[in-house]
Amino acid sequence: MRRNIKFRIKKLGMFTKEGLILSDEELVPFGSSELIGFGLKRGIAGGAIAADGAGTVATQNPLLVQGLGAGCLV
Repeated sequence: MRRNIKFRIKKLGMFTKEGLILSDEELVPFGSSELIGFGLKRGIAGGAIAADGAGTVATQNPLLVQGLGAGCLV
């Protein structure tokens, strides 16, 4: 867990003012943000994602879904 959090701080700026908000990088191929982002990119889904530190965000922007999901998943 410690390695995971250190990675997210260094790579994504998690918990910092430089934190990632928009991203098209898939960190895992099967996570909820990846699945929702895929649906948004294909036009087959509207989306909402709950993210720690961001509350519940309703969006149609797959980059926002992925950025929040990648930065907030532990």
